[in-house]
Amino acid sequence: MATLYFKVSSDYDEVIRLRQECEKLEAQLKRMDVNKAPAAARALETQLASTRQQMMGLVTEAAKAGAVMERDFKNGIYNASQTVNNLTQKIIDQKKVVKDVEYDVKRLGEAYKISLKRNPLGASEQLAEYKAAKKALEEEKAALFALTQQQAEARLSVKKLKDEYSAFNQESGKTVQSSEGISLSLKKVLGVIGGVTALKQLASEIIRVRGEFQ
Repeated sequence: MATLYFKVSSDYDEVIRLRQECEKLEAQLKRMDVNKAPAAARALETQLASTRQQMMGLVTEAAKAGAVMERDFKNGIYNASQTVNNLTQKIIDQKKVVKDVEYDVKRLGEAYKISLKRNPLGASEQLAEYKAAKKALEEEKAALFALTQQQAEARLSVKKLKDEYSAFNQESGKTVQSSEGISLSLKKVLGVIGGVTALKQLASEIIRVRGEFQ
């Protein structure tokens, strides 16, 4: 996403440059006597229209970039949340396994004690089963712990994404409609790049352009 931010930031600089170029061309047209130099006036008008078109093209691309950022955030949060849910189910299942193995350990332990009392020399088989069950229990508990750690990390990932998305949304200010009908939330698209001052400048520039097109 950093690459996308960089591209939008570069587009911002180009929009400002094109806006300034439009202002120069407009000023030249106002000073020109169209009747005396119709060909030169038409040339300037053509150049102005082309510059405006380039500028609105960048606005449209910025809107698309903002949509990509929005989609990526939502997809990331959804996928991370699904991971948490899947791990939750695995933990529930693993807890059942641990409980079953604990029951086996208790049962085999009692069987070993009884066998030890009845026939100390013949209790080795029960002892081996008891030890194997205890080892299995340790392994299952370790697996359960690993799952809880994974779940904790996944939850932190969800929180981080939600915090980033919240910050992203808090930067949403005025929404400008581009020439292709795409809504561009300027602060959403550029809030993490140039700071509030840069955003206000760009908002002013694009809103002016929009007014001229209307």
